[in-house]
Amino acid sequence: MQEALYYFDRVIVPLKPKVIFLYEGENDIPAGFSVDSTFKNYLKLVDIVKKKLPGTKLVALSVKYSPSITSIRDKQKLYNGMV
Repeated sequence: MQEALYYFDRVIVPLKPKVIFLYEGENDIPAGFSVDSTFKNYLKLVDIVKKKLPGTKLVALSVKYSPSITSIRDKQKLYNGMV
């Protein structure tokens, strides 16, 4: 999510998309970011889209559960519920 925020102005804004499909969080949580910090970054991105691309629809996709990292499934479920 941090990369999405960092590159948003440079990559997304010039494209002026009508729809953004956002799939974020799958790598953040296993990398050690908390569910709360990942969700706060998600909310920041939502705010930026509303301000800089007011006509753009944002579609948030839920994080998929990976069999290789079942130890964080509860955190992923929590994050999906927050989004």
